[in-house]
Amino acid sequence: AEEPAAEEPAAEEPAAEEGGYQIPAIEEGKYNVGFVYVGPHDDGGWTQAHDVGRMYVEANVADVHTAYVENVAEGADAEQVIRSLARKGFDVIFTTSFGYMDASELVADEFPDVDIIHLTGYKANGENFGNLMGAMEDMKYLAGMLAGSRAKMDGNPKLGYIATFPIPEELRLGNAFALGVQQTCPECTVDVRWIFTWHDP
Repeated sequence: AEEPAAEEPAAEEPAAEEGGYQIPAIEEGKYNVGFVYVGPHDDGGWTQAHDVGRMYVEANVADVHTAYVENVAEGADAEQVIRSLARKGFDVIFTTSFGYMDASELVADEFPDVDIIHLTGYKANGENFGNLMGAMEDMKYLAGMLAGSRAKMDGNPKLGYIATFPIPEELRLGNAFALGVQQTCPECTVDVRWIFTWHDP
């Protein structure tokens, strides 16, 4: 008699697709942390900094599983992805773009057992929805001091500053830079240009 074929090992559950986005699965028995990224995870900037932190947690904190969805457009797409992660069973979701604020708030209201941490807005509900932002003003102020010193040394009192969107955090950072400039070059002016994008390589 012919021997039965050996059973193939069960394949890992594939990520489900939601509106063109691959929604990762949770790992049972672990604390599951999801990240929603506005750009690619390896963009060399904002998103990659979050991903480095995510990988550090995964490697150094026991019983934690992390996953991310990248290149998520702000607005309806963000809402769909955040909701899909909540439905999947993620315990906490980090939403890492200012434009995810309203979607984060909405999904947090729908899923009171899921914690949603938004970077970098200003809304919170005091229960399962909050926000955070690193104190980058200090570095911007120091950068402004350096730029002002160099401008004074070069005899050119005109400086430029490129910013993304005119939102509270960007205004705060630009103001910190300008105050640093004024510290070392009171006669200097700063010309601000808004590029209206987070990622445009």
